[in-house]
Amino acid sequence: WRGWTCNTGLIIQPAITASYRNFNAQVWGSYTANDVDYEIKRHELDFIFWYDYEIEGFTISPSFNYYKYPGQEDSPSTAELGLSTSYSLGEFTLGTSFTKDIIESKGSFAGLLEIGYGQLISDNITLNFTSGLGWANKSFNEYYVGISKNSLSYFSINGTFNYSINKVFTISPFIESYFILDHDFKELLYNSVFNYGISFSFGL
Repeated sequence: WRGWTCNTGLIIQPAITASYRNFNAQVWGSYTANDVDYEIKRHELDFIFWYDYEIEGFTISPSFNYYKYPGQEDSPSTAELGLSTSYSLGEFTLGTSFTKDIIESKGSFAGLLEIGYGQLISDNITLNFTSGLGWANKSFNEYYVGISKNSLSYFSINGTFNYSINKVFTISPFIESYFILDHDFKELLYNSVFNYGISFSFGL
């Protein structure tokens, strides 16, 4: 999560999303089925609301995220306000996003600069590649990592293969890697993280 490893093992993450016009709401969960490095199973339940405003190739999306961590006394619930902006240029997408904590760590501020590429292989197969740079301010790093400094935190790259079986069901295997950039963070966190998995999507 933003360069910080929360779990190492099998994670199941279901989500339900509802949209009306440009308004969107999602309930997202993360369940640690098996963690090989941590004794505490870090479960999570998020409530996410956002609005997509589109104008001349730009998409501007203000958002509200509420984070809840069931059974974890050391991780109190918190919330963030966010703003993301993206611009589509053919098969490429440029984007940036910012988030600010408004409850537990009110000074925490983090951001992401991202570039994506999507290629339509056939009527039901697409490939997507994304690369990004994540950064955070002193308050964010002190609260979540324990290092009191601003940082250019990580570089990420990921790829997704989307196969639409029909108009309702899509299977998406993915791989992703995060590389820690800050020297002080490398001593506390993994130098790099490699994730892989598969997503199953149903749309109504």
